[in-house]
Amino acid sequence: MRELKGPLNYMITCVLVACACFHLYTAIAGVFVTVVQRSVHLAFMLPLCFLYYPATAKSPKDRPSYYDWFFILLSLAAEVFVVVDHERIYTRMEHFDPLLNSELILGTVAILLVVEATRRCVSRALAVIVFSSILYMLFGHLEIFGPFRHPSIEYQRVVEQLFLLGSEGIHGSVTGVSATYVFLFVMFGAFLIYTSVGNYIIELASAMFGRSEGGPAKVAVVSSALFGSISGSGPANVYATGSFTIPLMKRMGYSPSFAGGVEAASSTGGQYMPPVMGAAAFIIAETTGTPYFEVCKQAAVSAILYYFAIFCMVHLEAKKRGLKGLDRAEIKSGSYLLRNCFLIVPIVVILVMIMNHYTPFLAGFVGICTTFLLSFANPDRSKHLSPRRLIGALAEGSRSAVMIAVACASVGIVSAAVINTGIGLALTSMVSDIAKQSIYLAPIVTMIICMMMGMGVPCVPAYVVTAVIALPILNKLGFSGLGPHLFILYYAVIASVTPPVAVSAYAGASIAGANPLKTSIDASRVAFVGFIVPFMFLFNPGLLLQGELSSIITTVAMTTVLVFVGAIVLTGYFGKTLNWAVRSGLSVGCLALMYFIVV
Repeated sequence: MRELKGPLNYMITCVLVACACFHLYTAIAGVFVTVVQRSVHLAFMLPLCFLYYPATAKSPKDRPSYYDWFFILLSLAAEVFVVVDHERIYTRMEHFDPLLNSELILGTVAILLVVEATRRCVSRALAVIVFSSILYMLFGHLEIFGPFRHPSIEYQRVVEQLFLLGSEGIHGSVTGVSATYVFLFVMFGAFLIYTSVGNYIIELASAMFGRSEGGPAKVAVVSSALFGSISGSGPANVYATGSFTIPLMKRMGYSPSFAGGVEAASSTGGQYMPPVMGAAAFIIAETTGTPYFEVCKQAAVSAILYYFAIFCMVHLEAKKRGLKGLDRAEIKSGSYLLRNCFLIVPIVVILVMIMNHYTPFLAGFVGICTTFLLSFANPDRSKHLSPRRLIGALAEGSRSAVMIAVACASVGIVSAAVINTGIGLALTSMVSDIAKQSIYLAPIVTMIICMMMGMGVPCVPAYVVTAVIALPILNKLGFSGLGPHLFILYYAVIASVTPPVAVSAYAGASIAGANPLKTSIDASRVAFVGFIVPFMFLFNPGLLLQGELSSIITTVAMTTVLVFVGAIVLTGYFGKTLNWAVRSGLSVGCLALMYFIVV
């Protein structure tokens, strides 16, 4: 991102604070009508993208270029037009009334600007997918597309679908989630950072596990699980906690690639950990009509099992190598932790509100207010949210929301393309043919699709894009409820550490000074046992806390044993180094236990 300075920085800070105030106001007074709320949201986010994210490596790093200002004005004009003209947009007959020339021109501009914004601040891979989706809508009726041909769609209908409608496209339901729940929780994360809650989480994890074998690795696992859920970004979590844990792991004897891999795998899993789940939980709740607490509850066991798998791996690896923990002097005292325990009260408040079925919108707002008030209870006056620091927190929250907002707008385009062209039905038919051979093959194909779509793409857009394609497949095979959604999200998240494109592993490698590919391989090995968990909860809802209590307890217990034994097989250690015969026998036992759980 650019580092803006001088008068321009002060001016943009005012814009960022205004953006934060708009979203906080709607949390109190209620959101505006759908298209207005989403358009105002993007009227802030898209210009900020062009301000902060340069077009190329040669672009100015301290100021926007001339064409950036041009893009800023165009994106602002397109969104302001929708706000001003929203009454006509609501009263016009969709797919019947022709578009005005102004709507056609500004709609085309807005669509192309979203693609460019995606390329700059989300990922080039997603930008290619989005642009390909647009081309497919326009030219997918040609014979070269073979079995994936669709009926011809007029250009103005494409623009209408992607720009004016509130169901899909730029202003679709996914952008609606970004403009409400997601923004507030991103802001909440910024407030926590400004009040040093992230540091306290690391200090607490160090006190709990720092002195045990391989302590720094366990600190990375626990702190990343707690902090990663709130941060909503695997790479951001790697930099936030890894800058502390990775050097410690290297100092204690872990190889650079393994240290980076542990942090990458741990940080990535935070996007699946309740209560925030990298913001994807809000989208699942919104699209399925399921209470937000229910989404978190059903994801909880599989998220804990993922971290339990990583914890077992680092513990056994530490025992195998004879690695020690941290010195007592490096760990904060119990009295210090007790004096500062108020720092985690905002997180507890949000958890309690969600458990009592308050809306996440309200929970996020109350969490922000609680964080603000409790900052003044900190004996360290430098952590108080004084006016200057409050402005900094508001600005940082708005700035951090830009990438997610752009990603949500772009995946709305992909969603519209899949729905309006019928390609989802074609893919469903193909995978259904595979499922006729075996019901277990279809989820494997779906897993591969999820991981391919998630490579180099952040959690939220990876889930949405993949869900549009893969969800109908799983539903047609008889999998219903939240299980298919969580299955897709789980693998979309894990794609951040699997080679060849593993953005979280690359972030860990940059801190550790390790080879990126080797780091991604180590990260995949550390998280490998966790890869099997979604298959089990897809076939056995006991892991989603569904069914009779006795069945749930039995399923969770057996899966816990399976994860632990799997970690033993992968590390080749349990009290002593195991030979291949023992490891092979344990592998057979794991497969048998997995089959018993699934069937």
